Amino acid sequence: MLNNLVLKRIWNPFYVLLSQLKSFKIQDNKKPEFQPTPVDEFNLLNSRINKFISKAQESYKSQKEFIENASHEMQTPLAIALNNLEQLLETEGLGREHMELIEKTMGKLESLTRYNKSLLLLSRIQNEQFPEQEKVEVNHILKNLIEDFKDISDSKNVEIRFTEHASIELQMNQELAQIIFTNLLKNAIIHSPEGGIVEVEVTSSSVCFSNSGDTPLDENSIFTRFYRSGSQVPSNGLGLAIARAIAESYKLQLHYNYSEGHIFRIHI
Repeated sequence: MLNNLVLKRIWNPFYVLLSQLKSFKIQDNKKPEFQPTPVDEFNLLNSRINKFISKAQESYKSQKEFIENASHEMQTPLAIALNNLEQLLETEGLGREHMELIEKTMGKLESLTRYNKSLLLLSRIQNEQFPEQEKVEVNHILKNLIEDFKDISDSKNVEIRFTEHASIELQMNQELAQIIFTNLLKNAIIHSPEGGIVEVEVTSSSVCFSNSGDTPLDENSIFTRFYRSGSQVPSNGLGLAIARAIAESYKLQLHYNYSEGHIFRIHI
């Protein structure tokens, strides 16, 4: 009993340190306050960890500023270039070949703009820069999205079937909830063949998106950045990577499998 009491007292600073590290978040810009102890080794450990945290926070701040500045510096010239090309397109006397060349250039610039926004969003998600959370009604979001995508699904003659076995509420950022379900539903619609079927199913423990398709995708690569399945559908290859990043930030599991069609399931 005496040994236990002595050991518990000696190791108490170590367990205090562990408790502080568990609650530490690098984006909070706060450092744990380590208490001095009579044990030299624990004081040395606290000092080393404090230096490591300081360097990590400096790196995080520099990376965050670089990403934000780079995105801003790219967005401005891209917007100016697009505006100039639009004005040039309205110029009288342009030949058909010149107009087609300008339209192709505008398409590339618009694609670059989307890449820039998607990469910035992905970086912000991974850096946990969406701290605001609220109660999100998943079923309500899905119903609104299905209605929003009705024109796209109708143009492809794709039928969307929505099945509710339960109602799900999640505690998360409203904007990110909108993004993850938008990306998964849009992915299912645009990658369905003409006249295909998209099924959205909500159960008490999962949300499932499935769509028609003959060729299985690579389960190990489907959620990586810039992955493309080889289909002719235009895509920047970031939608599913963003969806996975959002799921991971809220301890949700997003998986893909193929069973007579493509199935993406979020396990709650």
